[in-house]
Amino acid sequence: MTGWLSYTLSRSQRQFAAINRGEWFSAIQDRIHDISIVGIYQLSKRVSLSATWVYWTGNAVTFPTGQYTIGGEVFNYFGDRNANRLPDYHRLDVGLTIEGKKYKQGNDPVTGKLTTVPKRIQSSWNFSVYNAYGRQNAFSVDFQPSEAAPTQSEAVRLALFRWVPSVTWNYEI
Repeated sequence: MTGWLSYTLSRSQRQFAAINRGEWFSAIQDRIHDISIVGIYQLSKRVSLSATWVYWTGNAVTFPTGQYTIGGEVFNYFGDRNANRLPDYHRLDVGLTIEGKKYKQGNDPVTGKLTTVPKRIQSSWNFSVYNAYGRQNAFSVDFQPSEAAPTQSEAVRLALFRWVPSVTWNYEI
């Protein structure tokens, strides 16, 4: 069993005279906490299992703080820049890798005797699932008029990539 753990604590802030009344605000890249845990288990010489779990603080975003109407059309009013956050993000990726045989039986070109020689092409298969537990992490949040109360807004979360299975064949010549 091998693996690693990483943790990053950081802040990324910006300041512009024309934005947010000249006050500091969180940059969109501001991720306060970022954690990764990786584990690889070698089942045999040719077969390994892997798992990666990632977590990070939700991205900084600007949500509307109110609404106003002009000529019968409703507009959102936005407060401080990036004063809100998307929900925290986390997922688990898992994989199974099967290495091809590295050697084959062949005749020695000099003696003609049967011997073990390296294969010309080294290859492996990888079967994996991105976001194995299917968490619907928020990619963005949009605000739309509520169907129940058209003068009010409701938050609608857009999530991408609930599960992404993949099969990969790697080779070296």
